[in-house]
Amino acid sequence: MSAVLKYGTPLASDMRVATVGLAANDVGLFVPPKTLRRGFHEISRDVVPRRKFDLWFAVERAVFPCLFHMIAMGMFEEDEPERRDILKAFEDDMEEWAKLMLPSQFHDFRREMLSLVHLITGTLIDKQIGQNGGWPTVRLMMVGSGLVQLCDHYACEAFFTTRFELSFNAMLSALHFVAGDEMASSEVFATKALRRVCSALKQRGRFGWVLFPVSGDPDAC
Repeated sequence: MSAVLKYGTPLASDMRVATVGLAANDVGLFVPPKTLRRGFHEISRDVVPRRKFDLWFAVERAVFPCLFHMIAMGMFEEDEPERRDILKAFEDDMEEWAKLMLPSQFHDFRREMLSLVHLITGTLIDKQIGQNGGWPTVRLMMVGSGLVQLCDHYACEAFFTTRFELSFNAMLSALHFVAGDEMASSEVFATKALRRVCSALKQRGRFGWVLFPVSGDPDAC
């Protein structure tokens, strides 16, 4: 079943946001040793002994707060009240995923997270010289929104935290208020750009569990 993309759509609470599996800033249902003798109970992740998580489990999730943190830096003016809260939320989200890593994994985690963000933004850069060159915020948000929807659609467990959900939706709402018409007119570009980003990520061997729309596929998007 392919995802039906609706650009600019908020990440809704009925889209399995932090409701199953491990959610970084929520209480998780863990199965400690000898659980069957004591019964199931919910405990905070903070009291669970550290164990080695798969590097890419954390990296693929941390890419999104890192990406949208970068977009928010350019989207909001320094004196806008929501700027600080949104940036702080994305920073906390990245930190939560980083905390899952053992010290020996942290360097690789940070390197791979930034590498994927640079891959996404590098694919979307407009090399035109002048006012329209660089990374237009609306286009970055549109493609980022498409990636969020794809990952939420195909993930078999919780992929985004509730904190990310709130901040992401706040950014979409703020951008839609000031650039709703531009967002609507950018959908054709966003679809083409999303395919380029998807292709680049697949070439890196990442997000292989997502059925990305591939250029040339008549059913893509």
